[in-house]
Amino acid sequence: SNLSWKMVKNKYYWDKSKVKLNQINWSVQKSTTTSYNLYQAKKLDATSLDSSQIKQLKSDKAFTLLPQGGTYYMTFSQGKSGNEYVKNANIRKALSLAIDRGGLVSTIDGGASQPANTLTSKDLTKVNGKDYTSLISRSAKSLYPKDGNKKLAKQYLAKGLAELGKSKIKLTLISSDTDSAEKTAESIQSNIEATLPQVKVEVNSVPFKTLLNRLASHNFQLGLIDWIADFADPISFLDLFTTGNSQNDGQWSNSEYDKLIADSKTTTSASQRWSDMSKAEDILLNDAGICPLYYSTSVMLVRTSVKNAVYNRGNWDFKEAYVK
Repeated sequence: SNLSWKMVKNKYYWDKSKVKLNQINWSVQKSTTTSYNLYQAKKLDATSLDSSQIKQLKSDKAFTLLPQGGTYYMTFSQGKSGNEYVKNANIRKALSLAIDRGGLVSTIDGGASQPANTLTSKDLTKVNGKDYTSLISRSAKSLYPKDGNKKLAKQYLAKGLAELGKSKIKLTLISSDTDSAEKTAESIQSNIEATLPQVKVEVNSVPFKTLLNRLASHNFQLGLIDWIADFADPISFLDLFTTGNSQNDGQWSNSEYDKLIADSKTTTSASQRWSDMSKAEDILLNDAGICPLYYSTSVMLVRTSVKNAVYNRGNWDFKEAYVK
């Protein structure tokens, strides 16, 4: 059954003089091939694209990148039931440094998404005209290089294995069974195994609901998940990694981090608040408490005749949109 619905202008809306469109028609298509054909036949004004379409249509004038205000990351189970390998910070750093994030995004969406070196997504919040992520230290970001760092990865792994008195590691990476999650998991598996021959990674792809259950019950070693900010502020990301937060699947815990996040909520000074939050993020990233992979971006063709449609963190606002 084809899902479709329409949004109609509300004549009782208080600000209706600003609303230009009388009606917007939506239709859900199971395949992007179908929706692209409808777009070409001028039956749709916008369509999502898959990774092969993205590669082909990159130079189309209608090609549009829409930041989701989200970050896709790998989480490590570090609680009581956690795995001794991923509880070791040097091993976590080695795994992160082995990942080629540039290659990863080119595999999943033709390079539309941006490789991530922070937890808080880019283009979420500005601080004095600059992106909030520019406040995070270079040393913290250096564990998440775009192309990976094989030499450093090997050094951290050697340190971690020596600390544990081990020579080999076997880990399981759990992901959802969507196309892009499977591609991400396989990409990470091959990066890690090629860079660090002592590490074996098994990939376990499961339905999304199962993934959430496994993560919430801390029944995993490495997990792939994303977070999309509820509102345009870094605290929407940073709250997650406080001790005991229900979304803190990996159970990473740091008392200084907890204190900075608590302080950021009570200070009356805006600059102190930014400082508390970015220092907390430094601590999380320097310890490889989680491993950022890429900032989620959706890619569409939006016909150039469509004006003033605003896209913000996964939501469209058509209030002042019109078709020229």
